[in-house]
Amino acid sequence: MKIPLFNKNSEPLLGIDIGSTSLKIVELSRSGRTITVQNAGVFPLPANTIVEGKIADIPTLAQTLRKAVALMKTKAKHVALAVPGSAVITRVLDMPSDLSEDELETQLLMEAEQYIPYSLDEVAVDFTVIEEGEEGTEQVKVLLAACRKESIDALTEMVEQADLESKIIDVEPFCLERVYPLLADQLEEDNEGLIAVVDCGATNLRINVLDRGSTTTGTNLVLVGPMGAGKTSVGKMLADRLGLRFIDSDHELETRCGADIPWIFDIEGETGFRARETEVLSELCEQSGILLATGGGAILSEKNRRILRNAGVVVYLSASADQIYKRVRHDTNRPLLQVENPRGAIADILEIRTPLYREVADIVLPSTEGESPGSMASAVCNELKKRFPKEFNL
Repeated sequence: MKIPLFNKNSEPLLGIDIGSTSLKIVELSRSGRTITVQNAGVFPLPANTIVEGKIADIPTLAQTLRKAVALMKTKAKHVALAVPGSAVITRVLDMPSDLSEDELETQLLMEAEQYIPYSLDEVAVDFTVIEEGEEGTEQVKVLLAACRKESIDALTEMVEQADLESKIIDVEPFCLERVYPLLADQLEEDNEGLIAVVDCGATNLRINVLDRGSTTTGTNLVLVGPMGAGKTSVGKMLADRLGLRFIDSDHELETRCGADIPWIFDIEGETGFRARETEVLSELCEQSGILLATGGGAILSEKNRRILRNAGVVVYLSASADQIYKRVRHDTNRPLLQVENPRGAIADILEIRTPLYREVADIVLPSTEGESPGSMASAVCNELKKRFPKEFNL
């Protein structure tokens, strides 16, 4: 998304980076073709202003920004900011090349409903044509980006409360792409290959990989299937082999709630648990380069199924009722099995959920009696190599 920062009559611009513990500000101005850094500063933020990467206290952040601008003694009023890549859903779509910009926007908004796990009323959508399609196809490749409006509204409201004006709100990985050409000539090594840009923050280490100057994102692998199918044990092995970060959604939910799943079921019921599960899945699936092992009932919600389908490649680890019963019959951490006939309960659960697992799955892998997690992980890798070799570098 190429947005000109300055024109001939541009006023100075403040570039603002909101970290977990500080504000970083640069003042840029233009003279002829030269862009100059006029001023820069780093200003500490009060505790809990930013929580888990999100603005938790808009007035405090605005007050800090206002004081920082005063200390910098700048007259600049226009601001450029960016939302983190984890807050943005991106897709590259093939679209007809003969569409006008208005027609392309209309078509993309129609397509977007398939890829965005939120109502279009809740998101801000932007797009840009990034390259022509293959010769003879009369298609172009279009980058579609969508971000929850609440993320953008928090930024613009904060800037407004600081008596400034938001001129540009971009996406951090896209900003890196535009900055990279200015720095590439300074690299001693070959700058036409893969380059890692490392951002060491106070609480997070972020790594962005550029391939010939363009951002690359790791493809996610999502495991679905019934309880006892091996999603966690197989998932950990797969994550090691594929270089992905393993996340168990149930474990993540328990960590955030400070309580185990049986307790959540007892206090909030299955409805309350499922609402929490959807919230956790929505946030986890905004990340890239992860292997996500989901809970057995995650696919019951239509919204969850959309989230998982759009998160990456989905593998369904299937198992029979008898296999599952043998594996989990002594597990007291399964609320739905605390009944007189757990084997019958498993069969009933599978009857409802099996079509839903298949609905979201790109790959279906049956579980064989006595098969080890290592063998199952190898079988998944073989299927990925056949169908998604580029996505997982196989």
